[in-house]
Amino acid sequence: MNKKVLNLSHINKNNLILLSIIIFSILVDKLFHLHSFYIPKWDQGYHLSNLFRTYNIFEEVDLNNFDWWNNLWRVSDTYRGPLTYICSSIFLKIFGKSYENSLLSNHIFSIITILCIFNLSKEIGNEKVGLWGSVIFALNPYIFDQRVDYLIDLSQVCIINLNFYILYKLLKSKTNFLLSLFLGITLGFVFLTKPTGLLFLFLPYSYALYYLGENLTSFKKKLLYLIIITSSFLIVIWPWLSINWLTIFTSILNSWQWGIKYQDGLEANTFEGLIFYPKIITKLIGPYILGSFFVIGSISLFKSLRNHKFKFNNFNGLRRIDLFLISMPINILIICTFMSTKDLRFILPIFPSLCIFSGLFLENLKKNNLNKFYKIFIFTIILSTLILHLNNQKNTHFIFKKNTFNSWPHKEIVEELKRFSPNLKTVIGVLPDTKELNTFNLAAEAELQNSNLHFRQIISNEESYKEDLNRFNWFIIKDGEQGIMSSNSKLELSKLVEESSKFENFKSWELPDGSKAKLFKRKKINESITTIRDDFSPLKLELIFSENGLTLDLKGNVESVSKSNLLLDARSKDKKYEINIALPEIINLSDKNIQIIKRINFDQKLDYETLNFDSLLISKENQEIPISLDKVIFNKEIIESEKNTFEINKVKELEKMGKLLKYGEFDKLFNLVGLINQTDPDQEYLIDSEKIFKYRYKLNNRNPYYLYNIAIAQVLQRKSIEAADTLEKLIKIDKNNSNLYLAKSVVDIYNFNPRQAEINIQKAININNNPNLNSTINTIKIISNIINLRISSLTKI
Repeated sequence: MNKKVLNLSHINKNNLILLSIIIFSILVDKLFHLHSFYIPKWDQGYHLSNLFRTYNIFEEVDLNNFDWWNNLWRVSDTYRGPLTYICSSIFLKIFGKSYENSLLSNHIFSIITILCIFNLSKEIGNEKVGLWGSVIFALNPYIFDQRVDYLIDLSQVCIINLNFYILYKLLKSKTNFLLSLFLGITLGFVFLTKPTGLLFLFLPYSYALYYLGENLTSFKKKLLYLIIITSSFLIVIWPWLSINWLTIFTSILNSWQWGIKYQDGLEANTFEGLIFYPKIITKLIGPYILGSFFVIGSISLFKSLRNHKFKFNNFNGLRRIDLFLISMPINILIICTFMSTKDLRFILPIFPSLCIFSGLFLENLKKNNLNKFYKIFIFTIILSTLILHLNNQKNTHFIFKKNTFNSWPHKEIVEELKRFSPNLKTVIGVLPDTKELNTFNLAAEAELQNSNLHFRQIISNEESYKEDLNRFNWFIIKDGEQGIMSSNSKLELSKLVEESSKFENFKSWELPDGSKAKLFKRKKINESITTIRDDFSPLKLELIFSENGLTLDLKGNVESVSKSNLLLDARSKDKKYEINIALPEIINLSDKNIQIIKRINFDQKLDYETLNFDSLLISKENQEIPISLDKVIFNKEIIESEKNTFEINKVKELEKMGKLLKYGEFDKLFNLVGLINQTDPDQEYLIDSEKIFKYRYKLNNRNPYYLYNIAIAQVLQRKSIEAADTLEKLIKIDKNNSNLYLAKSVVDIYNFNPRQAEINIQKAININNNPNLNSTINTIKIISNIINLRISSLTKI
């Protein structure tokens, strides 16, 4: 009885110490936030944008609505999964939406990791090892930096180590239904945090399969647990993976290419690349701690050798199950070394294992006064390292007032734009890319305020940057430092904006670094909304043509006009001209009568005096709404101040894409897609264009160009089933066009139909007359061979 009471007291004591470690780490974080102002940087702004967007979707939960689920899973369509954002949204829901509250989920990720360290140590037979490991983890400066910042690396550390702990428990138990289920679910969570995190678990799972294969006698049990793990894993990841698998894959490749381009010399086949992570791990644990480990370990080894007590065969007593513990850190080190991009954050999942190994080292020291004082010394180093780190943090500012640094104008920029344009979506081109002022943290602020604003990073090159003057109505520029992604084209565009007679400086802000941020507005915005009293039924339309473009003046009810499409037909005796215009979504004006002015580029030379105009509006519900065409005016005189000021018609741009698809000019096609997408973040022009050309094709199915336009709109929307059907129709019409077979093969791969893709690739090869397409065909063939598991074919390409 006394022994049980003693054991219970011992357990409670360790649990209290563990609780104290957790509470202390949270208090340190809170103290930091009380005396600092959080300004998200590049990646942080990107992740916060996704978080606030996820939260905004959860504000209007509709579990029975497919579109609601689709919007949720499309928030993140890269290798950065949605799980972190979903978890963080829960805390925003409870405590309110703010930058500070977005960091609260980090506490949970940290606590779960600490519990994994403690319980894994408990499983191997020593709770004190877990206490030491928890202290080293909780008070580590690098982990502290993760807790007080918004990134997804800490959540990845947490989920990977949680899954590893459950896998270890399953190996020890050998048969456990619930553990198998939890293992599959948490493995799915690893994927939903970062799909690449699965690579860190390759060796542990390989070891586990081998171990269970030897230790489970029943084949049925082996199969059952494999089915449970696999099915629960697939159920968790499938909703996100099925929608975004192609962009996940391509974003991983792009990330790999980024490392090759910008981290030259750190490849795995270079000495610097091989030693990068071993060097950085010493910094992660701390050189003083590692140095003291080496000294005290050498002393212990020397004493053992002197007393003839050290034997190498002592390691033979290790259980094979315990050797499993080193599989994951070895796996992580190998994968990170072979990665093209090198950064401390990427190897952080290894740290909990290192904490456990450090705890094992400390607890295996002999019980004597020297080692007792040494442990006190180690704890002092751990604590003082954190204190020094806090003191040296640039953003800590303990001796200054917090509001001294609350002067970056992100909030004011968003509020100014919201006041000016409360009823339309507004896209702003951002040219500076500094740590404090960039596209991503401005976008995060816009999502925080749940605004109708979209901040876009300018991606144009020196050949196309001048067109951006016609693509955007708003620009943010900055003098002084421009940031790491600055380029000659951006500098030239900044100069063009400032000097252009078409733009005006709407507002400026003095920045804390001594520079100035400027918000430039087009003098004549290409879209404007005004509320009116009169109710026009049918809708009333005026068209004003000029040498510079087309201005339409449409009056009617919001419900009819919002997100509708205007189809104009200009007819003469022997010719017909089509003008297709997508109208914007109108926000916060339901049941109002409005006048919308829209100015678009129109470069066709028409003999207006001989033309008759027909007009039709297709509503967002695909209803045909009659329009009264009141006036058609042609201004013959060119107004110099309005020259080249009209908005580029995105539907017309999509028609160009259809022709580029037909003629196989894929480089030009994707360059054009990039230019348009930066001005239309929600890519509504694709939805509008598909509707417009489906309607046109219904009226005239002899025009194949409509099908090309529909096909490219569907492909870019990732509507793969519909795109496959449209391409099949085109192939029947244009059988000798190798570009169609190539496009169809890509869609087949996306639809997990690699056999059909293989057939279409071969047809493309047989009829292709364009040598410039050979490299594209070979790339798609490689992907098809991989999916078809035709590894031997890869050597023949």
